Amino acid sequence: DIKYDYLVIATGSKPFIPPIEGTNLEGVYTLTGKEDGERIEAAMNANRPGNALIIGAGLIGLQTAVAFSKKGIKTTVVETLPHLLPTILDADMTSIVQKWLHKEVTFIFGKPVSAIKGNQQVSAVIVGEEEISADIVLISAGMRPNVDIAMKAGIETGESRGIVTDRSLRVKKGKSYLNNVYALGDCVEVLDAVTSRPRLSQLASTALIQARVVANNILGISSFYEPCLSPTVAAISGLQVGSVGVLSETARKY
Repeated sequence: DIKYDYLVIATGSKPFIPPIEGTNLEGVYTLTGKEDGERIEAAMNANRPGNALIIGAGLIGLQTAVAFSKKGIKTTVVETLPHLLPTILDADMTSIVQKWLHKEVTFIFGKPVSAIKGNQQVSAVIVGEEEISADIVLISAGMRPNVDIAMKAGIETGESRGIVTDRSLRVKKGKSYLNNVYALGDCVEVLDAVTSRPRLSQLASTALIQARVVANNILGISSFYEPCLSPTVAAISGLQVGSVGVLSETARKY
């Protein structure tokens, strides 16, 4: 056992892997850090894939799709929802991004991926009723809070699957918040500043602010983490894309 005066849970997030056949085949990747990127780049250079398929049209999926395309790889992005960037942009705005990328990437919307096929090495992906050739596949279907340790310790998680904290970022166990145990980053549930509802804010900027709050509280400087807007900015093939707040559908709901 390791004794502590204060404990900070910053276990981050892990990629969501859809429950389909073939996710363990060679040539199927997720992208969560530098090491994953290096593995993908090494595979591209060694095997020279002709066809790439990306599951998920979020920021990471689109940026990777552009990188594949610039290497001369025929790239297809599959998104089960009706348009790309579905968690940060409304449909009218995503049409601008899609038009910007249409010469580089093929998009398939509204169809699920039901299986990844191959004999040890990936060779195709089943999308709806269609089989699409693929030498390399990236699963970019979102991230889930990594709360395994917290749940084993009896720490409460919320409707977003993130760790529940108070404004001081102290975790909740049973009916009370623990005075010397904090949580921050991708594994934490936050309050949305627009809707006042629980959500995740898996951004470096969010983690930085939370880290300052936790550090201050450990040092005896009373600090609070306020509801957030989760501003997101990214460059996709030279197009600057940003969002803040909530989608129109969410705004109408609340």
